[in-house]
Amino acid sequence: MSKRTWRALKKPLAVLALGGTAVGTAVMGLASQASAAAAQSVVTIPNPGMTSLDPSAWAGQILIDQGTVLEGLYGYDQNNHVVPKIAESATSSQGGLVWTFKLRKDARWSNGAPVTAHDFYYAWMRVLDPKNANSAVWASVVSLVKNGWQYHGGAAKASDVGIKVLDDYTIQLTLNQPADPRPFLAIAGSMPLYQKSVEAHPNDWWMPQNFVGNGPYIVKSFTPNGKVVLVRNPKYVGRKGTVNVGNVQEIDIVPAPSVPVEDYIAGKIDVALISNPADYHYVLTHPNLKSQLHTAPEINITYLQYDKSVQPSALDNVKVRQAIAMVINRQPIVDKVLNGMAQAVNVFGPSWWSAAKLEKPIPYNVAKARQLLKEAGYPNGKGIGTLYLYCEAGNQQQLSVAQALQQEIRQALNINFQIVPLPTTQHNNIIWGGLNQGIKPGYNIATGVANWASVNYQDMQAGQCLYFPGSYGFTAQQRQYISQWYFNKYNPAEVQRYGNPDDPKIGVSWNDWKLLDADAKKDIKFLDNFINKLPEPYRTIEKGHGLSLTEQWNTLVNNWKNAKTDADKHNAWVEAFKTLSSYPTGNANVNVGWNEQVWLYQHESKQTLQWVLWKHALDNSLSEADAAKYASQVVNALMSQGYVEPLYLNEAIYLVKPNVGNVQVNPWSWNNFYQLQYLTVK
Repeated sequence: MSKRTWRALKKPLAVLALGGTAVGTAVMGLASQASAAAAQSVVTIPNPGMTSLDPSAWAGQILIDQGTVLEGLYGYDQNNHVVPKIAESATSSQGGLVWTFKLRKDARWSNGAPVTAHDFYYAWMRVLDPKNANSAVWASVVSLVKNGWQYHGGAAKASDVGIKVLDDYTIQLTLNQPADPRPFLAIAGSMPLYQKSVEAHPNDWWMPQNFVGNGPYIVKSFTPNGKVVLVRNPKYVGRKGTVNVGNVQEIDIVPAPSVPVEDYIAGKIDVALISNPADYHYVLTHPNLKSQLHTAPEINITYLQYDKSVQPSALDNVKVRQAIAMVINRQPIVDKVLNGMAQAVNVFGPSWWSAAKLEKPIPYNVAKARQLLKEAGYPNGKGIGTLYLYCEAGNQQQLSVAQALQQEIRQALNINFQIVPLPTTQHNNIIWGGLNQGIKPGYNIATGVANWASVNYQDMQAGQCLYFPGSYGFTAQQRQYISQWYFNKYNPAEVQRYGNPDDPKIGVSWNDWKLLDADAKKDIKFLDNFINKLPEPYRTIEKGHGLSLTEQWNTLVNNWKNAKTDADKHNAWVEAFKTLSSYPTGNANVNVGWNEQVWLYQHESKQTLQWVLWKHALDNSLSEADAAKYASQVVNALMSQGYVEPLYLNEAIYLVKPNVGNVQVNPWSWNNFYQLQYLTVK
């Protein structure tokens, strides 16, 4: 069982095959529409700005890290399927618990050095390194490995981690649960790194003078949050018998413009994503542009999400939430507000989505909704007061949708919503995090995606916030209590009991450990007993195959005993403190310590616990059938309670210059364009 976030762990495990191809309708354009990609074979692509190329961070650089400048054991082909790249073979044993990968011996770094198993080991252990506190462990294959999370949190040694180099071209993974790790091996956080370069230039190894990559392209120039220029890697050796790279000599990546269609027409960019309904209408009414219009499937849904405000309100009554869900009329929003750019849905997924077939939406019924409000004690909305509807500032589509929802709910139920645009980061914290300070009771225009190819995203992230205590299924009083875990650097009650981790004198003496040690042993006894009483498969999932809680605690204690200096002893004490205690980890995420997990098991309702266990079972499902079963249970529970309500499915709509081919829209998280190595020009 992981030392770190019991609820914040994200562990999807298996392959998801996409329906449809990466590029939708390929329409012939007009030869007179010259592009920036002329005879010199340069293609200009707009994408999110990048501050680095570090694959351990979950940011815009993942769009080029995974496959374009770095190449992993696995990658995506031109149809978004996971395929072998550096991997020559893969074998599994012990029911999917152990995986052994053989590497191709012809793969090379851009300096001519061979790509070996040691390069993967170095990169993966770098993600897990406790000193790399901000790495996105969850977005890497290392999130699956035995004792990976424990090592990252200081409760296990490097030698305990289930990553082993068997020889120069063989690497073995032992997982925390039986799984198929291959989809994870295609994502940025699982790419190899050239150790000598990274260690010699830890803060700018991605700059052209320092960069060593093994992908089809290398870095020619890099301006943080500005233009990035990639050129062909002359040392690149791709997998034989497959398409590895197109014929483009240079790829210029520029920050996504605010007026993409205008820049496209002006020849500043060769492709343009269309998200504004007005832009879409303009393109449809201009034949030259319409002929260059493409569509592609996205695993992306927009939904109405309870905003998890700490403040008590009428929304604490399930009947009020259900009433609001019942009066949402999606089709007019799609037709009139979005100009048909999306598909109205009342389930979390398209019609072919396995989990969606098992979901039970709340039906549109204004009369029933009004009756529910009356039963809740708010006839005709009287007494509810103003609620709040949050959306992303600068996102005209979301603002227009929010205005349409505001009008529908007011007309049907006489409930007034005040629309509040939020900066992107704060808005995202509501979507994908737990409790947020200053958020008033209401809802949020949210987006659910699949971060990568995995059946474990069958819930389309509807259950994402179940990772975070206080989100769904808690009373206002419980949310107030839990908010201490999110809104303080450390839980004040635990600072008072154990001491302040910011005090460098704390932890030097064993006397400072006595309460920690006693409470840890109490927590271990309770948690072991509680988990052992869970029915299968939940018992096995919660226990995992890594170090036991007792072994983790002993590791922390031994770290202190083996520390040579007072500073090292203090740091070891801090790791032990963080194991027992709660503290915010940024972006409305929270570390749930053992003390807090005990509190949750003692105080959360059986219903809420069941939702969490279903979510964990979804995360650990090996088959699409199992994933669909657990995903539909999660989604049905949250929809029936009025916490989440699907609105519409999004699809990628974009322009491509006629002489540019193999443009691949990213169907996963971060959207935009990816797999740029396949681009061609004619």
